[in-house]
Amino acid sequence: MTGKIGSQAVSRRGFLKYGGTFVAAAFTSAYFPLLAAAQEGPALALGRVVNGALGIFEQASFRSRQVAQLWQDMVVPIAEQIQGEADERFGPEWCRVGGMGYAHASGLQPVEIKYQQPVDEVRFTGSLAQVTVPFVDVYDTFSTESVRLYRYYFGSTHWVTKVVQDRDGTAWYRIFDDKFPERERWAPANRLRLIPDEELAPLSPEVPAGDKRIEVILEEQRMAAYEADQLVFETSISTGDYVTNPKYETPTGDYLIGLKRASQHMMPWDRTFGSYDLPGVPWVCYYGQRSYAFHGAYWHNGFGRIRSHGCVNLSPEDARWVYLWTTPVVQPYNQVQYLENSGTRVRII
Repeated sequence: MTGKIGSQAVSRRGFLKYGGTFVAAAFTSAYFPLLAAAQEGPALALGRVVNGALGIFEQASFRSRQVAQLWQDMVVPIAEQIQGEADERFGPEWCRVGGMGYAHASGLQPVEIKYQQPVDEVRFTGSLAQVTVPFVDVYDTFSTESVRLYRYYFGSTHWVTKVVQDRDGTAWYRIFDDKFPERERWAPANRLRLIPDEELAPLSPEVPAGDKRIEVILEEQRMAAYEADQLVFETSISTGDYVTNPKYETPTGDYLIGLKRASQHMMPWDRTFGSYDLPGVPWVCYYGQRSYAFHGAYWHNGFGRIRSHGCVNLSPEDARWVYLWTTPVVQPYNQVQYLENSGTRVRII
């Protein structure tokens, strides 16, 4: 199931400890603000605070005393994930943040810090890349002194179209933005991993396309994939938050996946659907007249509860599985693939 912080090994040397208190600290490159752990312990996972503020509580319960508050994009060590208090809006998954207290897991995106070796050139049609650090700032030229345009987050995907080196010899990637193609975007190359073609090969290609189907069970916030009658994959999801806005409800019915793209900059076409601005949404599989989609979500970790504006949210890893397993098949060099009336069947109940 998704939504759990992985066992990412992090050296204790990466944390700054001072007088038994928690302080903001830099991780190796002084790029990511980390909250230090106050006691020795085993290797830790990392989580990025996804919202404006995240409360830390004495116990794994919103009714216990709040002892601290974290801010968006802080990266914190996760000692363990436990089952705590749940309610209608939040599941029972909580994280112990070092020795500080407990934060609800929905507000912490599981992240890693993995710097990459930049490549010397990319395919002329563009190469797909994924962010492998908690976040990377993106500029309008290949210089940190230029205008910062966006912040791309761990797990988001982007099309790289050019590689250059600045005066200091630092490699930068030019990013194609499908929403604003006329404006260049540049990111430090060592923070994105170019995905090899073999990792974009379809899953279970030997299974007839007509034998593949997906069921989405809204009441359980769960998705299941079948090959004929055999269950091959299931995971927690987040569908439309109709409580916040009736327009966000995910419609039931039978559909076909018809359009797929490995990366998309998502913004609302209608102001009544909110004011989100999400570049690099990964592994998008549209169904239902291209109005709704399965896709990865890097802006929350609340899978298992309603959360979306109507689409089916998955963790980026689970969304990648759906993208590669379903039809139509997308070639590694294609940004978009459309197949009318013959894609993988989807039933939402």
